[in-house]
Amino acid sequence: EAYQKWLWLQKLRPMIRFESFDPDIRTPGNRVTSGILCFHYYARANLRVSVQFEGRRENEASVQIANDTTIAEIQARF
Repeated sequence: EAYQKWLWLQKLRPMIRFESFDPDIRTPGNRVTSGILCFHYYARANLRVSVQFEGRRENEASVQIANDTTIAEIQARF
């Protein structure tokens, strides 16, 4: 019976991803590093709800841009 309270956790899929991107390798100090935390919740076999946060850090501390994003989406399969 106590197990039944936690069944919703079987439908939750967390994901962590790190990315590093240098748009021009000839120019020093323009690398962008991202950390992404995402949760997918499979409400049904054909319905997924996702919430994702992406935090970006530019290589130069003096050139930090407010470009962090949060995305929420619902995906249905027919």
